[in-house]
Amino acid sequence: MKDYKDFPPIRYFERVLKACPKSTWLYTQLWKNKTSKTILKQPRKSIYKDYLISPTLFRNLIIPLIYLHVITCDEYDHEFHIGFSGPDIDE
Repeated sequence: MKDYKDFPPIRYFERVLKACPKSTWLYTQLWKNKTSKTILKQPRKSIYKDYLISPTLFRNLIIPLIYLHVITCDEYDHEFHIGFSGPDIDE
C-alpha cells in the first residue's frame, strides 16, 4: 500500500473490509482499472482475463459493494458500467 493514491478512499475501503471481505480484492482491482475518476466500462468477455474469475462470480462479488453504496453497476448484454462513490481522488 505504499502508493495509496491507487487505492479507494480509506473510509470506503475499511467499510468493504469489515462488511464483505470476499469482495475487497475485487474492489481494489476495479478501482485500479478505472480509466476516469468515476466510471469503469468492463467488457463481459474480458472479466476472466482481467480478474481470473467468471462473470457470474464477478456479479456475485459486486452485489455487496452495491449494497454498501461504494459502487453503482449497470449491467448490459456485453459490458458492465461501474460507477464509484466517494470523495475525489485529488484529496
